[in-house]
Amino acid sequence: MSNSLNISKAAVLVFNSNRKQQASLLELAPNMPAKKVDSLLRVLTSRTTKLVRKTKLPLFQVNIDGCQDFGTQAYEAYQQLFELGFNSVIGLSNDCPTLQSEDLLIAANSLKTQQVVLGPAKDGGLYLFGLRKNQFSKSDFVQFNWQTKTLLTGIWDNCEILPEEEANNQGLKIFPKISKP
Repeated sequence: MSNSLNISKAAVLVFNSNRKQQASLLELAPNMPAKKVDSLLRVLTSRTTKLVRKTKLPLFQVNIDGCQDFGTQAYEAYQQLFELGFNSVIGLSNDCPTLQSEDLLIAANSLKTQQVVLGPAKDGGLYLFGLRKNQFSKSDFVQFNWQTKTLLTGIWDNCEILPEEEANNQGLKIFPKISKP
């Protein structure tokens, strides 16, 4: 495969969680009334959708339903996009309110020359996980400790797919996600 990946063959995959799962997984404002949590999630989802559309990259969304573990659901979503013919997929969650469309373009452009692009979150997880089709492996993908503080170090330690120094030079910022400290 050539190193000059066509950016139009990159897709953005947004993971939306329902209110119940968002509140339990991220311990998001446990005392906030359900209507306000729903409203906040709608705002975050709308904002994320708008910033992806601004990039003109193809946008796909998946609602996390809680019936399967996140790793399996994420794997299946990435797999479907690769089967549609995309060479790379940039996955992100809807809980990073400081993310900008320029950050997604940086990730998409980085995937022209890199196999994997990581957007590290301050909590030790990721707000963005981009990879090329040739790096996609179910056994690697589902073993990650998704939605934990150890996700980023687990990816570096277990798969050795991207040295920390290279991740820090991608131009992606480290952002906070909405979660309870």
